[in-house]
Amino acid sequence: MPDLLATISYTGGFVALNVFSTIFGMTNLLPLQMLAGKKASKDGVKCFCEGHYYCWGTYLGVRNGDQCDAFTCILLLPVMFGAWVPMTLFQVWNVMGSIYWSLNMGAIVSQLQVGAVADLNNVEPYPNMTGVLFGMSSFQLLNAMFRLSYIVMPNVPGDGNAFVVMYGVWAFLCIIHCAITVQRAQRFKANRTHQYMIDLWTAHDWHVKKRPAWGKEELHPQGFDPLTMGPLDSLKAMRDASPTSPLETAKDIEAHIEAFLDDNTYPFHIWISLLVVWFVILYGAPIVVGAIM
Repeated sequence: MPDLLATISYTGGFVALNVFSTIFGMTNLLPLQMLAGKKASKDGVKCFCEGHYYCWGTYLGVRNGDQCDAFTCILLLPVMFGAWVPMTLFQVWNVMGSIYWSLNMGAIVSQLQVGAVADLNNVEPYPNMTGVLFGMSSFQLLNAMFRLSYIVMPNVPGDGNAFVVMYGVWAFLCIIHCAITVQRAQRFKANRTHQYMIDLWTAHDWHVKKRPAWGKEELHPQGFDPLTMGPLDSLKAMRDASPTSPLETAKDIEAHIEAFLDDNTYPFHIWISLLVVWFVILYGAPIVVGAIM
């Protein structure tokens, strides 16, 4: 264990890696505004929450995708910004966090591709961010590989083989986790209800950019009527695919969406328990391996 607590010298390479790591880590700050969740937020924050509530959460399989992303980032921030601590253990943690977040952003690229607007007659598509996110995902993974090769492995206890195995197992778990997310995204691609949710959120987003008033208790932004505005073609397709649901009022539509989420996601309390286990592995595995070595 003393080797994991050993101090690492500040060098030009160490500082350069940390500058890039900090830039990537700052992507974890934006989701923090969703901590209260869609139903307890208002205006532009509520709209930002809705994108995760309808899309990212569905692909992850968690009921509250907005709060899910916020809690994940809270637990990940110490790992990302801890890269500046000149201690081997913090460098080990940063590589593990970077591997996870890099693959997670790769899964988000899949979400953006599947979650593209379908009702092009009534809703303007959202700007294409897939290339930017793919580049950030790849560069973060590259940053992790440099840190692993030049900072972590020369300073870990023993011959390093145990840590190689640890990183291999961790990367395997991260790949499986993100592969499941990508698979779920593809699964919902042709679902009419989910496609309407995507189009509705996008229409809300454009509307809020022009008229940012959206109260906590309101189903839609001020001045937005889902029966006469937004993705009307997607609404018709959802009605045709759901003949047993009336979908005649805004409340009917909201209830239908909530029922869809109930049927296709796990309750938040189950997900948060799994998240805690996930980060116990991230933070605890290096300490256990270092103690054994």
